[in-house]
Amino acid sequence: IIGFPTVGLVGSILASYVSKTKNMEFVAGIASAGLPPYTLIQNGKPYPPVRVYGLKTEEERDLIVVTSEVTPRPETCHGIAVQVLKVLDMLGVAEVIAIEGVGRCAAPGSADADIVACGTTDAALDRARTAGLGILTEGLVHGITGVMLYECADKGKDMLALLCPADPGMPDPRASAALIASLSKLVPSL
Repeated sequence: IIGFPTVGLVGSILASYVSKTKNMEFVAGIASAGLPPYTLIQNGKPYPPVRVYGLKTEEERDLIVVTSEVTPRPETCHGIAVQVLKVLDMLGVAEVIAIEGVGRCAAPGSADADIVACGTTDAALDRARTAGLGILTEGLVHGITGVMLYECADKGKDMLALLCPADPGMPDPRASAALIASLSKLVPSL
Protein backbone atom coordinates (compact mmCIF):
# COMPACT_ATOMS: atom_id res chain seq x y z
CA ILE A 1 0.00 0.00 0.00
CA ILE A 2 1.51 3.32 -1.09
CA GLY A 3 0.34 6.55 0.55
CA PHE A 4 1.93 9.89 -0.26
CA PRO A 5 0.32 13.24 0.57
CA THR A 6 -1.85 14.40 -2.30
CA VAL A 7 -5.28 16.04 -2.33
CA GLY A 8 -6.71 15.95 1.20
CA LEU A 9 -3.61 14.05 2.39
CA VAL A 10 -5.72 10.93 1.78
CA GLY A 11 -2.82 8.57 1.02
CA SER A 12 -0.67 9.68 3.96
CA ILE A 13 -3.54 9.55 6.44
CA LEU A 14 -4.64 6.06 5.38
CA ALA A 15 -1.13 4.59 5.11
CA SER A 16 -0.11 6.01 8.50
CA TYR A 17 -3.34 4.70 10.04
CA VAL A 18 -2.73 1.19 8.69
CA SER A 19 0.93 1.09 9.78
CA LYS A 20 0.09 2.30 13.30
CA THR A 21 -3.03 0.23 13.96
CA LYS A 22 -1.33 -2.92 12.65
CA ASN A 23 1.82 -2.19 14.71
CA MET A 24 3.91 -2.60 11.59
CA GLU A 25 7.70 -2.73 11.84
CA PHE A 26 9.90 -0.15 10.12
CA VAL A 27 11.86 -2.11 7.47
CA ALA A 28 13.35 0.49 5.11
CA GLY A 29 13.52 4.19 4.40
CA ILE A 30 14.26 6.59 1.58
CA ALA A 31 15.94 9.98 1.85
CA SER A 32 17.54 12.09 -0.86
CA ALA A 33 18.70 15.58 -1.67
CA GLY A 34 15.48 16.06 -3.65
CA LEU A 35 13.30 15.62 -0.55
CA PRO A 36 12.75 18.34 2.04
CA PRO A 37 15.37 18.09 4.80
CA TYR A 38 13.49 16.72 7.77
CA THR A 39 13.21 13.64 9.93
CA LEU A 40 10.08 12.24 11.52
CA ILE A 41 10.35 11.51 15.24
CA GLN A 42 8.21 8.63 16.50
CA ASN A 43 8.57 7.16 19.97
CA GLY A 44 11.69 9.30 20.40
CA LYS A 45 13.46 7.85 17.33
CA PRO A 46 14.27 9.56 14.00
CA TYR A 47 12.95 8.16 10.72
CA PRO A 48 13.54 9.20 7.09
CA PRO A 49 11.00 11.22 5.08
CA VAL A 50 9.77 8.13 3.17
CA ARG A 51 9.22 5.08 5.34
CA VAL A 52 8.51 1.44 4.55
CA TYR A 53 6.74 -0.71 7.15
CA GLY A 54 6.19 -4.46 7.05
CA LEU A 55 3.93 -7.01 8.70
CA LYS A 56 3.93 -10.79 8.56
CA THR A 57 0.36 -12.01 8.18
CA GLU A 58 -1.26 -15.39 8.63
CA GLU A 59 -2.34 -15.25 5.01
CA GLU A 60 -0.18 -16.28 2.09
CA ARG A 61 1.04 -12.68 1.59
CA ASP A 62 2.74 -10.23 3.91
CA LEU A 63 1.79 -6.57 4.00
CA ILE A 64 4.08 -3.63 3.15
CA VAL A 65 3.09 0.03 3.61
CA VAL A 66 5.05 2.97 2.16
CA THR A 67 4.18 6.35 3.61
CA SER A 68 5.41 9.90 3.84
CA GLU A 69 4.27 13.35 4.84
CA VAL A 70 6.49 14.87 2.15
CA THR A 71 4.79 16.51 -0.81
CA PRO A 72 7.48 16.09 -3.44
CA ARG A 73 8.17 18.73 -6.04
CA PRO A 74 7.00 17.63 -9.51
CA GLU A 75 10.58 17.33 -10.78
CA THR A 76 11.42 14.80 -8.02
CA CYS A 77 8.36 12.52 -8.45
CA HIS A 78 9.94 10.29 -11.07
CA GLY A 79 13.08 9.60 -9.03
CA ILE A 80 11.13 8.95 -5.83
CA ALA A 81 8.67 6.63 -7.60
CA VAL A 82 11.48 4.63 -9.23
CA GLN A 83 13.31 4.34 -5.90
CA VAL A 84 10.14 3.19 -4.10
CA LEU A 85 9.61 0.53 -6.79
CA LYS A 86 13.23 -0.64 -6.39
CA VAL A 87 12.72 -1.04 -2.64
CA LEU A 88 9.45 -2.93 -3.24
CA ASP A 89 11.17 -5.22 -5.76
CA MET A 90 13.97 -5.83 -3.24
CA LEU A 91 11.32 -6.82 -0.67
CA GLY A 92 9.63 -9.17 -3.15
CA VAL A 93 6.37 -7.21 -3.44
CA ALA A 94 4.12 -8.73 -6.11
CA GLU A 95 1.13 -6.37 -6.01
CA VAL A 96 1.06 -2.60 -5.45
CA ILE A 97 -1.94 -0.53 -4.40
CA ALA A 98 -1.51 3.24 -4.33
CA ILE A 99 -3.93 5.57 -2.58
CA GLU A 100 -4.50 8.90 -4.31
CA GLY A 101 -6.70 11.81 -3.29
CA VAL A 102 -8.31 13.68 -6.17
CA GLY A 103 -10.36 16.88 -6.23
CA ARG A 104 -14.10 16.52 -5.96
CA CYS A 105 -15.64 16.81 -9.40
CA ALA A 106 -19.26 16.53 -8.37
CA ALA A 107 -21.54 16.93 -5.40
CA PRO A 108 -20.94 14.38 -2.64
CA GLY A 109 -23.23 11.40 -3.08
CA SER A 110 -23.38 11.62 -6.86
CA ALA A 111 -22.00 8.83 -9.04
CA ASP A 112 -19.05 11.05 -10.03
CA ALA A 113 -17.96 11.35 -6.39
CA ASP A 114 -17.28 7.62 -5.96
CA ILE A 115 -13.91 5.96 -5.45
CA VAL A 116 -12.56 4.62 -8.74
CA ALA A 117 -9.55 2.53 -9.66
CA CYS A 118 -7.11 2.29 -12.52
CA GLY A 119 -4.57 -0.43 -12.99
CA THR A 120 -1.73 -1.83 -15.00
CA THR A 121 -3.01 -5.33 -15.76
CA ASP A 122 -6.30 -7.01 -16.59
CA ALA A 123 -5.95 -9.05 -13.37
CA ALA A 124 -5.61 -5.87 -11.30
CA LEU A 125 -8.68 -4.32 -12.94
CA ASP A 126 -10.66 -7.54 -12.41
CA ARG A 127 -9.82 -7.40 -8.67
CA ALA A 128 -11.03 -3.79 -8.56
CA ARG A 129 -14.30 -4.74 -10.26
CA THR A 130 -14.76 -7.68 -7.87
CA ALA A 131 -14.28 -5.24 -4.97
CA GLY A 132 -17.14 -3.15 -6.41
CA LEU A 133 -14.98 -0.27 -7.62
CA GLY A 134 -15.64 1.68 -10.77
CA ILE A 135 -12.83 1.80 -13.32
CA LEU A 136 -11.34 5.07 -14.53
CA THR A 137 -11.40 4.78 -18.31
CA GLU A 138 -10.19 8.28 -19.21
CA GLY A 139 -8.28 10.75 -17.10
CA LEU A 140 -4.97 11.86 -15.68
CA VAL A 141 -3.13 10.53 -12.63
CA HIS A 142 -0.31 12.79 -11.51
CA GLY A 143 2.64 12.67 -9.15
CA ILE A 144 4.26 9.59 -7.70
CA THR A 145 1.18 7.43 -8.31
CA GLY A 146 1.08 8.43 -11.97
CA VAL A 147 4.76 7.64 -12.45
CA MET A 148 4.41 4.31 -10.63
CA LEU A 149 1.48 3.36 -12.86
CA TYR A 150 3.39 3.73 -16.10
CA GLU A 151 6.61 2.27 -14.65
CA CYS A 152 4.70 -0.80 -13.41
CA ALA A 153 2.81 -1.12 -16.70
CA ASP A 154 6.12 -0.98 -18.59
CA LYS A 155 7.49 -3.82 -16.44
CA GLY A 156 4.27 -5.87 -16.45
CA LYS A 157 3.96 -5.42 -12.66
CA ASP A 158 0.53 -5.66 -11.06
CA MET A 159 -0.61 -2.28 -9.68
CA LEU A 160 -3.87 -0.60 -8.78
CA ALA A 161 -4.41 3.03 -7.92
CA LEU A 162 -7.48 3.88 -5.85
CA LEU A 163 -8.63 7.43 -6.56
CA CYS A 164 -10.73 8.96 -3.82
CA PRO A 165 -12.48 12.34 -4.02
CA ALA A 166 -11.24 14.58 -1.21
CA ASP A 167 -11.30 18.17 -0.04
CA PRO A 168 -8.36 19.90 -1.75
CA GLY A 169 -8.24 22.70 0.82
CA MET A 170 -7.50 20.72 3.98
CA PRO A 171 -6.66 17.26 5.34
CA ASP A 172 -9.64 14.99 4.70
CA PRO A 173 -9.67 12.01 7.10
CA ARG A 174 -13.26 11.20 6.10
CA ALA A 175 -12.12 10.53 2.55
CA SER A 176 -9.37 8.28 3.92
CA ALA A 177 -11.91 6.44 6.06
CA ALA A 178 -14.17 5.98 3.02
CA LEU A 179 -11.37 4.02 1.36
CA ILE A 180 -10.94 1.47 4.15
CA ALA A 181 -13.87 -0.73 3.10
CA SER A 182 -12.72 -0.87 -0.54
CA LEU A 183 -9.10 -1.43 0.43
CA SER A 184 -10.11 -4.21 2.84
CA LYS A 185 -11.74 -6.08 -0.03
CA LEU A 186 -8.45 -5.93 -1.92
CA VAL A 187 -6.21 -6.61 1.10
CA PRO A 188 -8.03 -9.11 3.35
CA SER A 189 -5.48 -8.77 6.20
CA LEU A 190 -6.87 -5.29 6.83
